[in-house]
Amino acid sequence: DMEKAIGLYQKSLTIKDDVSVRIRLHQILRKTKGVANSFAPLEEWINNNPNDIRASGILAMGYQEAGEAQKAAALYELVLKAQPQNILALNNLGWLKFFDLNKKSEGIAHARKASELSPEQPAVMDTLGWLLLNNGDLKEGTAPIKKAVTRMPNDPNIRYHLAYSLYLAGKKSQCRTELNSILKDSQDFSSRKEAEELLKKLGGQ
Repeated sequence: DMEKAIGLYQKSLTIKDDVSVRIRLHQILRKTKGVANSFAPLEEWINNNPNDIRASGILAMGYQEAGEAQKAAALYELVLKAQPQNILALNNLGWLKFFDLNKKSEGIAHARKASELSPEQPAVMDTLGWLLLNNGDLKEGTAPIKKAVTRMPNDPNIRYHLAYSLYLAGKKSQCRTELNSILKDSQDFSSRKEAEELLKKLGGQ
């Protein structure tokens, strides 16, 4: 019972404060109450322990998921001050700066650094490629996305990014085939609406 678990974790924290318990409570609240209602345990901890990089990174991801771009970016910056080569923070901050904070060149720079540090990680390849595509760099953006798809062929969001690159390249038939395949294989993914809209634009079904 999740409600009982929440109560037990909260009671545990009144006896002894512990970041691992707070992280677990944040995760359970996120699952049961939604991400926007899961922040308090980690916010309280970070207010008193501002140098806790792990907790800051986890809370930053929560803020990012909830659309709190400024708060997420501030925490990722904090993580990078302590760990300049933190791949996750570089990758996610790159995405936020490009799409949410109107700092496109900074976003691409963060994504490039993440890619240099972790050139074989599909999520990192995909972020760099997607940022470059959205910045008008078709050729340079397509290459890392293609590479990401070979590493994670079942990830519908990365496959959508590949389909979009095909669309930009004028390869509409290949794009339509890819979109149909993605939408058939995957019911629920964050880019589904965009994939459906692009297929509609192509006149496909």
